[in-house]
Amino acid sequence: MTDQTNAAAHEILESAQNSGELPSQAIEKLQACINRDWIIDEAEAELLFKLNHTLGASYEQKGWTNLFVESLTKLVLLDMETPGEIGVQEGNWLDRMLDLYAVENPAQSEMLNKLTKEATKIEGGFADRLGREA
Repeated sequence: MTDQTNAAAHEILESAQNSGELPSQAIEKLQACINRDWIIDEAEAELLFKLNHTLGASYEQKGWTNLFVESLTKLVLLDMETPGEIGVQEGNWLDRMLDLYAVENPAQSEMLNKLTKEATKIEGGFADRLGREA
């Protein structure tokens, strides 16, 4: 993410933190920020986790859910090192993000469901978490 894009994304996060809402225009702007370079990195993904946490358990907005799920799936499952899998590194990172920013809302639930259904292998802290929750 460029500095300008990063600033725009942080502005959206700050606005959502202040208002507790994320209007559809902000979702579109955030999507454009993330897609500018066609790659989502861990910093961008952590920003999405923070935003989802800020929006809270009762927040439900289809545009947000789609952005959250597709972005996180792209990062975790479409990487070059372990394509289609949640390797040790991704599993540990995902577990850490959930420790920091977990919130039971539709976006997080759908993201977790999609990852567990589509991953051909799950390792690291996320695998341990799934074992504890089973």
